[in-house]
Formats: sequence, structure tokens, C-alpha cells
Amino acid sequence: MSKTNRTLRLHAPRILEFHDEDWPTPGPGEVLLEILSVGICRSDLDYWHDGRIGDQVVEVPLVLGHEFSARVIKTGPDSDPNLIGQRVAVEPAVCCMACEWCLRGDTNLCPQVRFCGTPPTDGALQHYLAYPAKFMAVLPASVSDHAGAVLEPLAIGVHAVDLARPRLDQAAAIVGCGPVGLSILQAARAGGLGRLIVLDRLGWRLDLALTLGATDAIDTRREDPMAALARMTNGRLVDIVFEAGGTDDSPALAANLAAPGGKIYLIGIPPGDGITFSASISRRRGLTVYVVRRSRNTLHRALSMLQRGVLEAERLVSHRFPFTQAETAFRMAHNYEDNVVKAIIRVQEG
Repeated sequence: MSKTNRTLRLHAPRILEFHDEDWPTPGPGEVLLEILSVGICRSDLDYWHDGRIGDQVVEVPLVLGHEFSARVIKTGPDSDPNLIGQRVAVEPAVCCMACEWCLRGDTNLCPQVRFCGTPPTDGALQHYLAYPAKFMAVLPASVSDHAGAVLEPLAIGVHAVDLARPRLDQAAAIVGCGPVGLSILQAARAGGLGRLIVLDRLGWRLDLALTLGATDAIDTRREDPMAALARMTNGRLVDIVFEAGGTDDSPALAANLAAPGGKIYLIGIPPGDGITFSASISRRRGLTVYVVRRSRNTLHRALSMLQRGVLEAERLVSHRFPFTQAETAFRMAHNYEDNVVKAIIRVQEG
């Protein structure tokens, strides 16, 4: 076991550098984690490429990574020593558990939240990390390390469908078939939604969505998405639209797909710090727009659904890289190379 903590820090846009740092020491209520698998998320890619997301700017070298699994190798004071040796999935949002929003259950809205890999909080692209024990879920032997890392986007999908409260057999559209869109798709299928229409510009992601339960797919490169959806629904459109594209124009597309009285759930993070859609369309149709903030106490539920086969993680993971090839992984994922869906970095390898 290394005596130093091998750490990868983002120093400037597209500049990642390895460092040998001191081991962290777990404090009261914390454990020391040996990081196993880290998923690359769209927000990681935005920080890597641009050095910022909206008004959140990387001002000092930052460790990225918030989708991760780990093994507990040491416990701090007041932590359960029986956790040692357990593999865990980690809730990346450490909330205060004491404010008005936490006390009413809206932990994802905590103003004091510390979120892994978001300035100024370091994330998981390092060999070892001290972390609060209460923000973890123990993984059973049937769930792999990389599946554990995918639990975070799966939990976002469960939360988004919770907010929608769909009626059985109701139709919905999902804009964007990245890992979060595919997680929403699976949760929507489990929640009893009927026709599930997915939209994306990448054919291999549409193909995967169809194997995961989508009933219809629209390739936005090849056909007009609004005309295609209107044709599929005999002009009615759909009552629920989940926007997981994370582009500047995907909120406007979501509004165009919603039927009168429809609801739009904005999950994607656009590269610009603004959300734009037609005032005329949204007003005439009386649309309701929800901005979805991460997940809300759904990590353990996502794990339970994964164990029961209701959700799948393995097929979302398309690529695996050793730690030494992290920069290659970021570049591939950012450029959508080699039919990538979810790239995983195996931190203890390489």
C-alpha cells in the first residue's frame, strides 16, 4: 500500500496533473476510503474543458469526480469499525442536516452543501479520501465497483420520476440519452409510464435506450424532432418531458414537445448560465417547469432497485480506464468518441 495519496488535480482548463499528497485522516464520524471506480459525468467534463460551470469557477487546483465507489479501510472516532473492509457507494452531496431545507427532507437544496468535485470541495480522483460515514451505502457482493459508481446518476433518475408523479401508462419524452437520461428512462419504466419516447443525436445511445425500455426513438440529426413526436402521438404531444440533454437549446426543445398542461423537468446543466424556451408556447400551453437539483435521498432506493433488477448499471458503462489514462478518458468522453456512454476510471489501477 502506497505511503502517499496519488491525486489528480485540474489546474486549468484541460490541464490535469498528478500529485503525491499526504494521506487524509478521518475525523469524528468519518471513514478513510480507498477509491475504486469513478465515473466521468458531464459536469466533470465541463470543469475539465472550460474550468467552470456557470458561476462556479475552478480558482485553485481541484480534484474532480463525484460518481464513485470505494472500500472503507479505516474508521475515525465515533464511526462503526464494522465498516472496515466494506465496499460502498457514496452520496457526493454532504449536507448540513440542520437547516430548514434538510430538516424538511430537501437535502439536495441545502445552502451549506459540500459536493464532491465542485469548487471548493475536492472529489474522488485520488487514491484515498476521508468521508462522513452517514453519506454512504454498503454494496452487496452482487453489485460491482463500477455499478456502484453509476448509482449516483441512477439516483438522479429516481428523483426526477418522483417529482413527476406520473399516472400509470402516461406517455413521456426524454431529451438526451446520456447516463442520466438513460437512468430517467429506467426509473420511468419502473414507475409505470407507458410510451417512452427518447431523443438524441447519437445513434448508439438511442439503440441502448431501446434495449433499456424506450418504446420509440427520434434521431434529432436525421429528422425534425417536433414533427416526429407529433406524428407519433397524432399531434397530441406528451404530458411529461424530461430534459437531460444539457445543451443550450434542449430546454426549448422540451417545451416544444409538451402538450397543453404539460410538465417539463429540466435536469441537464447547459454550458451557458441561462435557460431559454419560448414564452409564447409555454404561456399558450400553460406549461409547468421544474428545475431538478441532483437527487433527493434516493441513493439507497436506487441501490435496492439495482439489486432487484429493476434498474441496470452495467450496460451504461461502455469504457474503463486505469488512473494513468484519466486524461484520455476525459478527452474521449468530451468528444463522444468510440460510442462512449459512461467512462469509468479505475483509480487503484495503473
